[in-house]
Amino acid sequence: VAGGEIGVVLEELCESGYPIIDLRTQEEFKTVHLNKSSNFPLNDLPEISRLLPPRCTPLHIVVNSSDLSQVLTVEKKIFFDKYIVHFILSVNDSTWTQISHYKYKNESVLSSNNSDSVILWIPSPLLNESIATIEQTLNPSNQTKPVALDLCCGAGRDVVFLALRGWNVLGVDYLQDQIELGQNLSRDYQILDKVKFELLDVEKPENIEKVRSLRFAEANEEEGFDLVNVSRFLHRPLLQTILDLVRPGGFLFYHTFSEGCEAFGRPRRAAFILKNGELTQTCEE
Repeated sequence: VAGGEIGVVLEELCESGYPIIDLRTQEEFKTVHLNKSSNFPLNDLPEISRLLPPRCTPLHIVVNSSDLSQVLTVEKKIFFDKYIVHFILSVNDSTWTQISHYKYKNESVLSSNNSDSVILWIPSPLLNESIATIEQTLNPSNQTKPVALDLCCGAGRDVVFLALRGWNVLGVDYLQDQIELGQNLSRDYQILDKVKFELLDVEKPENIEKVRSLRFAEANEEEGFDLVNVSRFLHRPLLQTILDLVRPGGFLFYHTFSEGCEAFGRPRRAAFILKNGELTQTCEE
């Protein structure tokens, strides 16, 4: 979309509330961009595609005119096979001049103050829905930093989510590439002082003592963690050890597949599926 249709498109972008994905370089984005847009430099895809919103999300795309063909061909699978793309706004210097004259509810639709792009990825649903209540329960005076363990943390989104809220977080995974993704994400959000990552295969019997001794720092060696977060992972021999890592008064967030999920896809093996009431019974015992 370009030319005389620009006003119609900008109104739709503002009214819809859908995410706006800006595929230009970070430098171009910082110079000028649409309000409430998110920067995903085209040359960094697909490495950073994990930070895109959930699949099937309606969205708009902003791209340099010179890169439009790449979006429509090379990167087609990233966007058009996973998302509902409403508008692609192809831009150049002339387009930004036109946009600068447009007002939505008497306000400019542009930002040029090096503001950060909008975060579109989300943590695990249980964590996202409950964390504010847990924080108030743990630390109503907000005077000390709570400490969390994210077991089998994957690319580290839950780790970063908690760190951005002021937690100290230890993320553990057995895949080096996932650890590196978590470290890179933490670096992007400038929270490396609040997170640590450890490479560890927690399912190996010979590593059980290492799991038991997991700590963010020596200062909380005896107390364990205020929160242990486990998402989409189940290894039954480890359940009691996981519970032992939660300090008295702390919380366990366990979000994984349970009976009935087989009807919708993977996993189908009983080893990876919680029986109804199994986790509650294990905690009570």
